[in-house]
Amino acid sequence: MNKANLTEKRLNNLLEALFEKGMRRTLQKTLLLKAMIELDHPATVDDIHRKMGKKTCDRVTLYRSIQQLEKHDLVTKVFESGSAMYSLKEANKKHQHFIQCIDCKIMTPINFCVLEGQTQLIEKMGFREIKHRLEFFGRCSDC
Repeated sequence: MNKANLTEKRLNNLLEALFEKGMRRTLQKTLLLKAMIELDHPATVDDIHRKMGKKTCDRVTLYRSIQQLEKHDLVTKVFESGSAMYSLKEANKKHQHFIQCIDCKIMTPINFCVLEGQTQLIEKMGFREIKHRLEFFGRCSDC
């Protein structure tokens, strides 16, 4: 399957998830999801807006759409040097960690969470809706 077909398939899956979560399928959300799929890495709102084409929607609508997707667990917020970046959540994952190259700044997903055991212990203490932020930095193989 070529990249265009994979993008289209992933977009259709995400649009179906929107519907299942009771969200409206709008042109802006469709373009937002497509831009995030094509970017394929955590991106700032400015990066996403640029990829969508700035005339497709205003920044306020973009922020609201991202917040709505985040609330419904389709997008996750990550931080890079204190700046918020957004990434599509992988199916069946609670959250995603990344490692960022200290030279080229590329963010690469890490496919496990070293804190999962601690989260379970905290749940046994009676806490719910537990969240954490863990940052990794290093030099990638290309640098």
